[in-house]
Amino acid sequence: MKTGRPRKPTKLKILEGNRGKRKLSMDTEPQPIIGQPAARELPARAKAIWDEVTPELDRLGLLSVIDGTSLEAACRGAAQSLWADAESEKLQALISSGAGEQNDYYRLGILNAISKKGWMQWGNFSARYGLDPASRSKLSVDPAKQQDPLASAIFG
Repeated sequence: MKTGRPRKPTKLKILEGNRGKRKLSMDTEPQPIIGQPAARELPARAKAIWDEVTPELDRLGLLSVIDGTSLEAACRGAAQSLWADAESEKLQALISSGAGEQNDYYRLGILNAISKKGWMQWGNFSARYGLDPASRSKLSVDPAKQQDPLASAIFG
Protein backbone atom coordinates (compact mmCIF):
# COMPACT_ATOMS: atom_id res chain seq x y z
CA MET A 1 0.00 0.00 0.00
CA LYS A 2 1.28 3.41 -0.96
CA THR A 3 1.53 5.97 1.83
CA GLY A 4 2.17 9.67 1.84
CA ARG A 5 0.24 12.75 0.94
CA PRO A 6 -3.01 12.12 -0.95
CA ARG A 7 -3.20 13.38 -4.52
CA LYS A 8 -4.77 16.76 -4.98
CA PRO A 9 -7.70 16.98 -7.42
CA THR A 10 -6.92 18.88 -10.61
CA LYS A 11 -9.76 21.32 -9.92
CA LEU A 12 -8.02 22.42 -6.71
CA LYS A 13 -4.68 22.67 -8.53
CA ILE A 14 -6.32 25.03 -11.02
CA LEU A 15 -7.89 27.10 -8.24
CA GLU A 16 -4.52 27.31 -6.46
CA GLY A 17 -2.79 28.44 -9.64
CA ASN A 18 -0.74 25.29 -10.50
CA ARG A 19 2.35 26.46 -8.66
CA GLY A 20 4.35 23.40 -9.76
CA LYS A 21 3.68 24.25 -13.44
CA ARG A 22 3.12 20.57 -14.13
CA LYS A 23 0.89 19.43 -16.93
CA LEU A 24 -2.68 19.08 -15.67
CA SER A 25 -4.61 15.99 -16.65
CA MET A 26 -8.07 17.47 -17.21
CA ASP A 27 -8.67 15.29 -20.26
CA THR A 28 -7.82 11.99 -18.52
CA GLU A 29 -9.14 12.72 -15.04
CA PRO A 30 -12.75 11.67 -14.42
CA GLN A 31 -14.99 14.74 -14.33
CA PRO A 32 -18.12 14.12 -12.25
CA ILE A 33 -21.16 16.29 -12.75
CA ILE A 34 -20.73 19.57 -10.88
CA GLY A 35 -23.53 20.43 -8.48
CA GLN A 36 -24.99 19.79 -5.07
CA PRO A 37 -25.27 16.16 -4.02
CA ALA A 38 -28.75 14.87 -3.24
CA ALA A 39 -29.92 15.78 0.24
CA ARG A 40 -29.40 13.02 2.79
CA GLU A 41 -31.41 11.83 5.75
CA LEU A 42 -29.37 13.34 8.55
CA PRO A 43 -29.94 14.16 12.21
CA ALA A 44 -31.05 17.77 12.73
CA ARG A 45 -27.65 19.16 13.76
CA ALA A 46 -25.84 17.41 10.88
CA LYS A 47 -28.55 18.59 8.45
CA ALA A 48 -28.02 22.18 9.62
CA ILE A 49 -24.30 21.88 8.91
CA TRP A 50 -25.05 20.33 5.49
CA ASP A 51 -27.46 23.18 4.66
CA GLU A 52 -24.88 25.77 5.72
CA VAL A 53 -21.94 24.38 3.77
CA THR A 54 -23.40 22.83 0.63
CA PRO A 55 -24.75 25.95 -1.14
CA GLU A 56 -21.46 27.82 -0.74
CA LEU A 57 -19.31 24.93 -1.96
CA ASP A 58 -21.68 24.52 -4.90
CA ARG A 59 -21.51 28.23 -5.70
CA LEU A 60 -17.71 28.02 -5.82
CA GLY A 61 -17.93 24.98 -8.11
CA LEU A 62 -16.15 22.70 -5.63
CA LEU A 63 -18.93 20.11 -5.20
CA SER A 64 -19.99 17.33 -7.50
CA VAL A 65 -23.05 15.16 -7.24
CA ILE A 66 -20.93 12.20 -6.04
CA ASP A 67 -19.46 14.07 -3.06
CA GLY A 68 -22.51 13.38 -0.91
CA THR A 69 -21.01 10.54 1.10
CA SER A 70 -17.86 12.41 2.12
CA LEU A 71 -19.89 15.51 2.91
CA GLU A 72 -22.33 13.40 4.93
CA ALA A 73 -19.47 11.84 6.91
CA ALA A 74 -18.04 15.28 7.63
CA CYS A 75 -21.41 16.70 8.72
CA ARG A 76 -22.13 13.69 10.92
CA GLY A 77 -18.66 13.94 12.44
CA ALA A 78 -19.06 17.63 13.21
CA ALA A 79 -22.54 17.06 14.67
CA GLN A 80 -21.26 14.22 16.88
CA SER A 81 -18.42 16.44 18.04
CA LEU A 82 -20.78 19.28 18.91
CA TRP A 83 -22.96 16.85 20.88
CA ALA A 84 -19.95 15.30 22.66
CA ASP A 85 -18.56 18.73 23.50
CA ALA A 86 -21.88 19.82 25.03
CA GLU A 87 -22.18 16.60 27.06
CA SER A 88 -18.55 16.92 28.12
CA GLU A 89 -19.16 20.44 29.45
CA LYS A 90 -22.10 19.18 31.53
CA LEU A 91 -20.01 16.34 32.91
CA GLN A 92 -17.06 18.62 33.67
CA ALA A 93 -19.37 20.93 35.62
CA LEU A 94 -20.67 17.94 37.59
CA ILE A 95 -17.15 16.70 38.32
CA SER A 96 -15.84 20.13 39.35
CA SER A 97 -18.78 20.58 41.73
CA GLY A 98 -17.60 17.48 43.58
CA ALA A 99 -20.67 15.40 42.74
CA GLY A 100 -18.90 13.36 40.09
CA GLU A 101 -18.32 9.63 40.43
CA GLN A 102 -15.68 7.32 38.94
CA ASN A 103 -18.06 6.40 36.11
CA ASP A 104 -18.28 10.10 35.14
CA TYR A 105 -14.51 10.23 34.51
CA TYR A 106 -14.83 7.20 32.25
CA ARG A 107 -17.73 8.80 30.32
CA LEU A 108 -15.72 12.03 30.01
CA GLY A 109 -12.87 10.14 28.35
CA ILE A 110 -15.28 8.52 25.89
CA LEU A 111 -16.90 11.87 25.07
CA ASN A 112 -13.49 13.43 24.45
CA ALA A 113 -12.58 10.58 22.09
CA ILE A 114 -15.87 11.01 20.19
CA SER A 115 -15.28 14.74 19.91
CA LYS A 116 -11.72 14.32 18.69
CA LYS A 117 -12.65 11.76 16.04
CA GLY A 118 -15.56 13.86 14.73
CA TRP A 119 -13.46 17.02 14.49
CA MET A 120 -10.78 15.04 12.66
CA GLN A 121 -13.40 13.93 10.10
CA TRP A 122 -14.53 17.52 9.66
CA GLY A 123 -10.94 18.78 9.48
CA ASN A 124 -10.02 16.32 6.74
CA PHE A 125 -13.05 17.30 4.70
CA SER A 126 -12.63 21.02 5.25
CA ALA A 127 -8.96 20.96 4.25
CA ARG A 128 -9.83 19.20 1.00
CA TYR A 129 -12.60 21.64 0.12
CA GLY A 130 -11.01 24.90 1.25
CA LEU A 131 -13.24 25.45 4.30
CA ASP A 132 -10.42 26.30 6.68
CA PRO A 133 -8.53 29.60 6.35
CA ALA A 134 -5.17 27.93 5.68
CA SER A 135 -6.37 25.93 2.68
CA ARG A 136 -8.65 28.74 1.48
CA SER A 137 -5.68 31.10 1.23
CA LYS A 138 -4.19 28.78 -1.42
CA LEU A 139 -7.27 28.97 -3.66
CA SER A 140 -8.12 31.57 -6.26
CA VAL A 141 -11.68 31.58 -7.51
CA ASP A 142 -13.21 33.32 -10.51
CA PRO A 143 -14.45 36.71 -9.18
CA ALA A 144 -17.77 36.24 -10.97
CA LYS A 145 -18.41 33.10 -8.91
CA GLN A 146 -17.52 34.85 -5.64
CA GLN A 147 -20.25 37.43 -5.94
CA ASP A 148 -23.41 36.84 -4.00
CA PRO A 149 -26.27 36.55 -6.53
CA LEU A 150 -28.61 38.59 -4.30
CA ALA A 151 -26.03 41.34 -3.85
CA SER A 152 -25.42 41.39 -7.61
CA ALA A 153 -29.14 41.76 -8.29
CA ILE A 154 -29.50 44.59 -5.78
CA PHE A 155 -26.29 46.51 -6.39
CA GLY A 156 -25.60 45.59 -9.99
